[in-house]
Amino acid sequence: MRYTREKLIQLIHIAKHKLAIDDITYKQMLSQLTGEESCSKLKVAQLTLVYTEMEKKGFKPTSKGKKSNNFYSPSTENATVRHDIAHKIRAVWIDMYKSGFIRDGSESALNQFVRNTANAVMKEKCSTLIFLNAGSLDYETGAIVLERLKQWRKREVNKLRKGTSE
Repeated sequence: MRYTREKLIQLIHIAKHKLAIDDITYKQMLSQLTGEESCSKLKVAQLTLVYTEMEKKGFKPTSKGKKSNNFYSPSTENATVRHDIAHKIRAVWIDMYKSGFIRDGSESALNQFVRNTANAVMKEKCSTLIFLNAGSLDYETGAIVLERLKQWRKREVNKLRKGTSE
């Protein structure tokens, strides 16, 4: 894998820490491999050599994973809702996210789905009432949103079944 000079220096220092290499041993290793005692004086090729040596000594880089501003919907105890059906909608939404059917399992994504679905239903009924989030749903509209969410999940499950049976 290709790394920038700065990234290599960072990885080398992380490896030094993870492998518990003291400063004297570290400087000796740098000196033996490159003739220098500091990473700041090394070029990318030399840093790559040092990094490869750290990997040979047992260093394995780990990724923290992709950080995201997304978050799951609030728990049932903390959520303020107009009707309990909103909790069911949140539960199905989170389940679909964990199953990989939805890319974004955040509360804002759920609210966008609710707005798109519920407001389309209200428009069909010629109502001027607008829903902004899952917590604002009444039972009747919430039941429609929940059923559409279940239908979406069912379609995704059927796609998976068709894909694995071929």
